[in-house]
Amino acid sequence: MTLMTPPPPIDQEDDEMLVQNPDLVEGPQPMEVMGPVEPAVANTGESLPVEDPSIKFTWRIDNFTRMNVKKHYSEIFSVGGYKWRVLIFPKGNNVDHLSMYLDVADSGALPYGWSRYAQFSLGVINQLHGNYSIRKDTQHQFNARESDWGFTSFMPLSELYEPSRGYIVNDTVLVEAKVVVRKYLDYWSYDSKKETGYVGLKNQGATCYMNSLLQTLYHIPYFRKAVYHMPTTENDMPTGSIPLALQNLQLDVKGCRDVYASFDKYVEVERLEGDNKYQAVEHGLQDAKKGVLFIDFPPVLQLQLKRFEYDFVRDTMVKINDRYEFPLQLDLDRENGKYLSPESDRSIRNLYTLHSVLVHSGGIHGGHYYAFIRPTLSEQWYKFDDERVTKEDTKRALEEQYGGEEEAPPTNPGFNNAPFKFTKYSNAYMLVYIRESDKEKIICNVDEKDIAEHLRIRLKKEQEEKDDKKKFKAQAHLFTLIKVARDDDLSQQIGRDTYFDLVNHDRVRQFRIQKQAPFNVLKEEVAKEFGIPVQFQRFWIWAKRQNHTYRPNRPLTAQEEAQTVGQLREASDKAHHAELKLFLEVTLGADLRPIAPPEKTKEDLLLFFKLYDPEKGELRYVGRLFVKSSGKPMEIVGQLNQMAGFAPDVEIDLYEEIKFEPSVMCELLDKKTSFRLSQIEDGDIICFQKVTPPEIEESCPYPDVPAFLEYVHNRQATNIFSPVEEPR
Repeated sequence: MTLMTPPPPIDQEDDEMLVQNPDLVEGPQPMEVMGPVEPAVANTGESLPVEDPSIKFTWRIDNFTRMNVKKHYSEIFSVGGYKWRVLIFPKGNNVDHLSMYLDVADSGALPYGWSRYAQFSLGVINQLHGNYSIRKDTQHQFNARESDWGFTSFMPLSELYEPSRGYIVNDTVLVEAKVVVRKYLDYWSYDSKKETGYVGLKNQGATCYMNSLLQTLYHIPYFRKAVYHMPTTENDMPTGSIPLALQNLQLDVKGCRDVYASFDKYVEVERLEGDNKYQAVEHGLQDAKKGVLFIDFPPVLQLQLKRFEYDFVRDTMVKINDRYEFPLQLDLDRENGKYLSPESDRSIRNLYTLHSVLVHSGGIHGGHYYAFIRPTLSEQWYKFDDERVTKEDTKRALEEQYGGEEEAPPTNPGFNNAPFKFTKYSNAYMLVYIRESDKEKIICNVDEKDIAEHLRIRLKKEQEEKDDKKKFKAQAHLFTLIKVARDDDLSQQIGRDTYFDLVNHDRVRQFRIQKQAPFNVLKEEVAKEFGIPVQFQRFWIWAKRQNHTYRPNRPLTAQEEAQTVGQLREASDKAHHAELKLFLEVTLGADLRPIAPPEKTKEDLLLFFKLYDPEKGELRYVGRLFVKSSGKPMEIVGQLNQMAGFAPDVEIDLYEEIKFEPSVMCELLDKKTSFRLSQIEDGDIICFQKVTPPEIEESCPYPDVPAFLEYVHNRQATNIFSPVEEPR
């Protein structure tokens, strides 16, 4: 008798976020606790150098409603040798809520690379009804970039400023801060694999729940082996039932001190009598007993602890942070097998050992997830917290995850100060036990032969690609990336996903050449790649114009080609980009084989041509021509008709594509005016089309090139896809 249950709330991001001030930064959802808070006087003294030093600080703010400032700081107090202060926004930090943060008071004077870790709570005391004081708790690693942290939406301003609510009395507000400075392990320099032999999983954004669960399942070798053996084609069916071997049982936490108490409650007999008699078929109402017993237990027992329940009084979901104990060894045969039904197989010994503890840290609206795991069931525990893995002891994995309350270390040892307590918001919500009699089967050896061959090949390829990228990155400073565009690239891209300018350089062939290599090395690589002999290659430098278009500007000179690749990039790219962009001009002879490019003089202009079909609404690249600057467009109409596949005498209109940002500029060319007078230069783009008859023009939504380009510029692409179900 088992139940599969959805996971508790995962990391969520909504209006009430823990954020850095003033720039909003993504963070875990804070928890909210309603409870009595006793006022205390401000303590600004230094804490003694003890482990996890703590302090409770109360800030009295007078004349609160008359404050005319955007933000307001408290006096400085010290915890663990560090200086802190509370920051509030009385009218909200761009929200209609009181905003409140804990701030590192001396952040500007601290040395480079400083950081400190603190668990803290911030509260507003209800001075009329202590039970309605509001406190929110969180933890954060403070550093130069995030020197303050807290709650942008702490509480609605409407509640705070309502006199009858009791948060403002005699125009005074009491703010309380409890701060515990924790020991900190340097996150950035820590190497999980070096320290523990294990690696973590990167958080892809609210994926810590999945990460902790995946780590737990991965470190059950039997499960891992079964996954490796799962078929990957549509027609294959699994031969084994993994779900039956990994059952999930939901247990009550509220009102139960430990796992055994939860099992007792689970099998508790309910008497059906009086007004609650059982309706038996053909026998009417009868006194009866109702209960649940287990026929058997699985080899791997997953216990889902009901840390999240609906509170009928408050009419909301709440998290149960009560202390709840769980043993290292769980005996479900206790008291003569009272959890088992009479027909169960009593020859199976149901003694389990704890394998992993999944932890939720936070409140009902969100938080953080991580797991404590014993991969081999040895004495050594490991904490898997996203990509960081650390060694932990048994106490940390068990006792500190029971929940309940934690008493903070005394501020001034030796004095008769009443201790204050923190509710522990980090506690176990899922336990994984492995049956002792199945331990060897479950914690089995998994080696390479257990992985399907096609997966081994894929993993090997991925590792090689990863190594290549790493090597590429390490040697990047020694090489220049050269992107070579050709006519083929223009033909493939223009009219499909490129309409303006000529080419997307990220989608052309790239060559990685050592900076110290002569330019001829590139030409030899191009010859191998495209079959264009070195002597028939001519390269043009691309240039960004003042109107933000990007066009071939001029061919490389013989002197430039005599330089090294690195020298050429530096000389041609004033912006000092790490790459060099070139256009490869290739001239074909009558037999369509490459020939030497024609000699180019200052009078010769290289122009690129696009053809527009208004009836189809299509634009495509048809080629390039050299023209004389003193020549006129009318002189090349025959050649353009030939390029387009038109009859020689077809009348066409020509347009110059000038720019497209921030708006399209495409102007009709006067076919009788010279290219020079029309200010046409190397690399310019001419779009042409048949002269559109009136009857065709009326039926076409975009009858000419400017109209079509304007449409393309203004349209928005929408991807239609199946909706993805939101995680619960």
